[in-house]
Amino acid sequence: MGNQEKVKVVTQAPAFKDEGSIACRGAAIVELPNKQNFTAYISSALIKELTAADLASETADLVLAIKLEKVDFSTTLGATNWFIDGRYGIDSQMILVSTVYNDRSSYFGTKACDNIAAYFQKAVSAHFRQLFSEPVLRQKLKSSK
Repeated sequence: MGNQEKVKVVTQAPAFKDEGSIACRGAAIVELPNKQNFTAYISSALIKELTAADLASETADLVLAIKLEKVDFSTTLGATNWFIDGRYGIDSQMILVSTVYNDRSSYFGTKACDNIAAYFQKAVSAHFRQLFSEPVLRQKLKSSK
């Protein structure tokens, strides 16, 4: 593959109160590592993914803006899901990525809450798979040189 365009990631204020924690079944609070909020966690993970692919640069002219619209979960048996909705802007084009990541739950509240906390990283990975499969993003990251 030839040269690819580098991109700079910028974050916008989320569409919700982003504290990086959500109450779970009255049994626990699901929190992100190091008390990060969801925006910081997801944007940092996105920069790491782009860096690993040699696509990230703080000085790039091409900007990928991220605004989280929703981060939530359900621990109902049979419907244990993380919901991540992100709006991404690149070169005046908008991409909405809505992810529902499903995994195992438990009858027991504390176990279900521990499970959902552990699944967040997997949910973010699934979200990025959707984002990086978007034709608009793929085209913008291809070099026009």
